[in-house]
Amino acid sequence: MLVDQLRRMVPASWKRAATDHDFWFRARVNLLARPMYAGIGSILAFHRVCPAPSRPRLGFNADLEVTPELLEETIRFCQSKEYDFVSLDQAYEILKTGKHAKRFVVFTLDDGYRDNYTNAYPIFKKHSVPFTVYITTCFPDRTAILWWYVLEELLWDREEIEVVLAGKTVRYDCSTPAKKREVFESLAGPLTTAPDYETIKTILQSYSDDMCAHVRELALTWDQITQLASDPLVTIGAHSKGHLALSSLSLEEAKAEVADSKKEIEQRTGKPVLHFAYPYGGKLAASVREFQVVKDSGFMTATTTRTGNIFGSHRDSLLCLPRIPVHEKQLQKNIEYLTLWMDGLVPCHENSFQRVMTA
Repeated sequence: MLVDQLRRMVPASWKRAATDHDFWFRARVNLLARPMYAGIGSILAFHRVCPAPSRPRLGFNADLEVTPELLEETIRFCQSKEYDFVSLDQAYEILKTGKHAKRFVVFTLDDGYRDNYTNAYPIFKKHSVPFTVYITTCFPDRTAILWWYVLEELLWDREEIEVVLAGKTVRYDCSTPAKKREVFESLAGPLTTAPDYETIKTILQSYSDDMCAHVRELALTWDQITQLASDPLVTIGAHSKGHLALSSLSLEEAKAEVADSKKEIEQRTGKPVLHFAYPYGGKLAASVREFQVVKDSGFMTATTTRTGNIFGSHRDSLLCLPRIPVHEKQLQKNIEYLTLWMDGLVPCHENSFQRVMTA
């Protein structure tokens, strides 16, 4: 009651300032957070590295893509701040031994998109920056349904769609860009938590084209993955077999998703796979049970999509490491905004001032 009363008393301009990243940046509020929340390093999370799309992305699809120019800007930003560029193996050693001279940064890319090889790899190579690609094995196997792109295409191409949710047909108006965005957000939840591809196909059955066409167009091949794995700069990690939220699966299914992806990548590349990233990676998609599954499968580290920096105390939480997402919308065309995340200001705000998040 008292908290609600206080909230009503706060002027609207103050409320906006409390979450206004531009205000935070100009006021250099990040300097207040840095001593407590910058930690000893950061793990950056990317997905695709590709030219800007010809039409706006819907929902979180806008968060999945950065241009090659932004990737290079991010590297130069970290160079200017004198971060050590390290691999996940090196970050693991830093956490286990407690030995580090200055803050480090790790670059990671999720899923296994072809542009990681064609666009990102030359940039990392140019700057001698180590990086990790977490492979979802259904991507190079060409069996994945990239429902986030299927749904976007369906919405842009129609003014009305029908989907099947819990056995019932639901009709959505998507006649305007705003409504398309709303529908994408509404359907992202049930599609993210779908326990199998059959459920995804059922929900999106009004999509008449081949649902695997996107993965054939956008995903890495096993040959490209093997070439990447042969470079000492590159770490190949696992990202499950089918990119399903592990929490939506039975225990045995979750174990198979994790262990089978590790086994296939190791067989294909001839290299050990010791690092994992949870599909979707939020607290509803991965928690204590999933952390244990990954530990039992023999991984040294695993990363989530929880926002945060790395602290020495993460030596006891190696299977639920947070990351800093990097994408165009977040940075508002100003790479210096990244300091709000890497100095810990945005993470401490989002995490209610907790430094280490587990379950």
